[in-house]
Amino acid sequence: MARLTGMGFRGFGRTASTPTAPTTRDAVAGAKAPGEGVDLATAFPDIAAALPPKEPVKISGPIRRFMELDNPADLKIGEVLELLRDYRRLARALKERDAFRDY
Repeated sequence: MARLTGMGFRGFGRTASTPTAPTTRDAVAGAKAPGEGVDLATAFPDIAAALPPKEPVKISGPIRRFMELDNPADLKIGEVLELLRDYRRLARALKERDAFRDY
């Protein structure tokens, strides 16, 4: 490699770079590098119809014990809080997916 330095390859290798201030485009809040976290349908709207559907985010289903109850009188007082928390979890997941007509 020492012989190559005399042949004009001096600036060919990596050099230490000095940090530069971000440009105004990079300083925009939420700016991402090209190809980083970009939705293809948003980036290329002309091919959006040809793209495969997005994989929906999966969540745990409702608590089976509550789904299999035949009579609400079978619920214990201590289970009501657990049922309410699970109901809120499921409602929050639906709201995040914009599944409600009016909320």
